[in-house]
Amino acid sequence: MRLHFAGFLAAVALSACSMTPPPTPEEVYAADQHACTMYGFKPQTDGFAECMMRLDVARAQMQQQQAQFDRARFDASMRALAASSVTCNTSAQVYGNGGFATGNSTTTCR
Repeated sequence: MRLHFAGFLAAVALSACSMTPPPTPEEVYAADQHACTMYGFKPQTDGFAECMMRLDVARAQMQQQQAQFDRARFDASMRALAASSVTCNTSAQVYGNGGFATGNSTTTCR
């Protein structure tokens, strides 16, 4: 039996504990509006619309880069986990005696 799947589940469970929920679309929009206003753009102008668009494009690029980084980190973790996997074997000697079984078993993990 390979125990690396249990390790994977434990890693996923721990990472889920440290995650915060992402902002809602409304929160993102409000933050972008605030940023563009702080840059000096006035709402309802071409400059403001351009600012909002640039922030949206930049966020999409950052999300794509983060996804690539996360995938690379996940792949590296899985390779490391596979290299250090534990395999356990159980052997048993069972003796029958009038319908009752007795014996010894040994489990070895490496």
